[in-house]
Amino acid sequence: MNFATSLLRTLGPVQLARFFAIAIFGIGYHPAPSFAAEIVGVDEPASEDAPEAAPAPRSLPRGTKNQPRQIEREDYDDSFIQDVGVSGTVGFSGGFTANLSVSLGLNRYTAIDLSGFYLSWATEDQSEVRYGPEVDLVLRYPNSTMFTPFIGAGPGFEKWKREKDDQEYDLSSSLTANYFAGINLGLSRHFGFQIQSRWVTYVNDPPRDFKKPDKKEPQTQSRVGIGFYFAI
Repeated sequence: MNFATSLLRTLGPVQLARFFAIAIFGIGYHPAPSFAAEIVGVDEPASEDAPEAAPAPRSLPRGTKNQPRQIEREDYDDSFIQDVGVSGTVGFSGGFTANLSVSLGLNRYTAIDLSGFYLSWATEDQSEVRYGPEVDLVLRYPNSTMFTPFIGAGPGFEKWKREKDDQEYDLSSSLTANYFAGINLGLSRHFGFQIQSRWVTYVNDPPRDFKKPDKKEPQTQSRVGIGFYFAI
């Protein structure tokens, strides 16, 4: 009797009647989960008719195939060097000339070029060797076409040795001021051709003229080169 009295006080007459009806006759079986949760404190299971949670929105791609190739490089991180490129020219007209540059991109529009060149030629009675390093600030203009124009300038150093009739004719060196302009023709994102026109101004005396030993060559000289570039 003590158990029945305690149960009656806990549930109340109505809830106690429902409890016995479910236990004996199965009456009200359908709402049993809610009733059990109300008595025991068990969470009611989710209904099968409950709406499903909306799926998370799918992230959009960063770009499409229709976007220009140059736009793929618009996103830059916070690192000091954004991209690295290598360019060079090789020529064999009247001798051998080679120029190699490593470009360190600071952003889409500016870069630092570290370069060096070598020139060598010889005839029956004359010969010359020139070489030297150079550091340039380059301004470039990326756009939606395959042509990327650029200009640049910077200091350098040049050393040369000239011989005439198998004797040393001029052995000297000079600081140089260099400036140039050109166009990169991009065949892909990582490779293309480069056309460049370059001017060199000698800070000290320029090389001696082969034809006129008592005179110097022009203080400013120009060179034109066609080469290649790789972008990493």
